[in-house]
Amino acid sequence: MNTFFIAGTQRSGTTLLSEILGRHPGIHIGVDSVGFRMISCFKYYKDVLPYNLDYSWEEIQSWLISLDYKGRLAEILDYQNLGDYEDARSVVKNGIEELLEKNGKAVFGDKTPNIQYFTEDLLALIPDTKIIHIVRDGRSTALSHNLRAGIDIYLAAQEWVNGNIAGLYSESLIGKKQYLIIKYEDLLESPEVILKNVCAFIGLPFHDQLLEETLDKDASHYVKSGFDLSKIDSFKNELSARQIRKIEKLQGPLLKKFGYKTLYEVSNRKHKPMSQIRRLVLNQKDNIKLLFQSKRIGMESRKNVEVNISFSIRLKTFIFMLGSDFLPEKVFRYVFRHRWIKDYYMRKKNAR
Repeated sequence: MNTFFIAGTQRSGTTLLSEILGRHPGIHIGVDSVGFRMISCFKYYKDVLPYNLDYSWEEIQSWLISLDYKGRLAEILDYQNLGDYEDARSVVKNGIEELLEKNGKAVFGDKTPNIQYFTEDLLALIPDTKIIHIVRDGRSTALSHNLRAGIDIYLAAQEWVNGNIAGLYSESLIGKKQYLIIKYEDLLESPEVILKNVCAFIGLPFHDQLLEETLDKDASHYVKSGFDLSKIDSFKNELSARQIRKIEKLQGPLLKKFGYKTLYEVSNRKHKPMSQIRRLVLNQKDNIKLLFQSKRIGMESRKNVEVNISFSIRLKTFIFMLGSDFLPEKVFRYVFRHRWIKDYYMRKKNAR
């Protein structure tokens, strides 16, 4: 089965790359990401099972798939006939193969930012899948994440480090034949070279339409049209010297490892990752800010849309984020996973 997933930290060019590759006549890339949904859906079975041993795998897993947001997994996976399959891996394989046959495509692709943290889970479902990890200058990424989502810029800077360290680890785990790291700036400056390399990695011939600037020119489109070189090093004009220095203190050695030049000298001795206490403080500051922010800009069908978020959802998210930072993992999982799954599943089953 020929599949690939586009990984990378948020605001690193994953959407741009997916739109470009989506022009290839042999590739199917859906508008909505499903990578995390597949992983979490099948992993939840482990949480559900201890409380529902009187139900079969087929019953529980079918229920979990049917619960997925807006039925996106149900459109791909044959969840009503799970008894026909040997295991979860077979369900995914069959679903993707039928999707490709239906659309007349040879390769299934999915854009799932941060899936590099879950490489082992992904390989458990699709052992031969390939991962394309795109890296963007961490200073630009931190700025973009701050402007787009309101995330503290230094927290975003540290997340860039964590996400790309995870990518380097994943590359070492499965090898370069299955894990390809490319740079966003190289894609903009030398698109033909990079895209030929990507196509060879996927196992498809290169097509000239990948270079056509046919992205939606609508101002509301999440990704602007074409290979916009103005995005390279734009942080220099938008960040103060103090901000750049502080970001480079967090990112310096990794920036250099990926071939980016730092504006200030950052030695390994001066490099200092963000402390856990500092991360918690900044994360909860953002958490409090989002609690009182009812309108946000989000992406829907690759468009920028203003989303109204009810206070009840904001409150639940606030409590969830508070618990994830301060509760021990086992307590957090019990409060936010096991009890909800147990109560909700039994209530649904008993209502039948």
